[in-house]
Amino acid sequence: MNLLIALLLAAQSSPHLKVCGVDWPPFSYAEQGNLKEGISVEIHQEVAHRLGMSLTLLELPWGRCEQYVNTELADGILDNAPLPGCYHSDLATAFYPLAAYVRSDSPLQTFSWEMAKGLKVGMVRGYDYTDRIKHFTGWVPIKAHSDKQLLLMLEKSRVDMIVLDYFSAPILSKEQDVKIRALTPFIDSTPLYLCFGKQRAELLPAYNKALQQMLDEGVLDRIYLRYLGEDYRTLKEKQERMKAAQ
Repeated sequence: MNLLIALLLAAQSSPHLKVCGVDWPPFSYAEQGNLKEGISVEIHQEVAHRLGMSLTLLELPWGRCEQYVNTELADGILDNAPLPGCYHSDLATAFYPLAAYVRSDSPLQTFSWEMAKGLKVGMVRGYDYTDRIKHFTGWVPIKAHSDKQLLLMLEKSRVDMIVLDYFSAPILSKEQDVKIRALTPFIDSTPLYLCFGKQRAELLPAYNKALQQMLDEGVLDRIYLRYLGEDYRTLKEKQERMKAAQ
């Protein structure tokens, strides 16, 4: 622990972190403008605690969150893809398996890139989808402001299917009372990280050590088990197998 604090102090004198993100159950749950609980919230709160830092987690629309980090109003984005300009830890702290969802009364059963050609597909404006999804030109992308709006668009048949992540889709479906069904197989999957802006990139050596300790001690496994019924290591292995098969 002393080593971690020494690394932190050597890297950055500010004892406070301000991170923004979106309401994304079960990884983050928003309440009155802040992210209060969830898998990612608990993980990064524990890291901050081990580093002797305070952590503020703001709920912001994705595009505004990116602007906050770019203008140094926030130090990082919670659960972001490892894009250029993302300074992230060695260990992913969240996973983003994406599936195509249809209304429960839809005749569609399986997903393929061929069957998706010509369909109207709902996605959230500003989300960092994988390259495979972003660059596919066969479908007609219809943009929404949030995952919840996606569900309403699907319910009213304004789109043929929507792209949601596999973990949060059942929660959102229940909250919005919209019956949906996932097509198989998954469209794609990507690991996610707390992405620091360059102004706080020097925190990474200490952050990496804290996360590795939490993995070794089983802390990450216990957090994941409480929310998802599967441990961190199992989901990480599934993610790696999926990417290897592509």
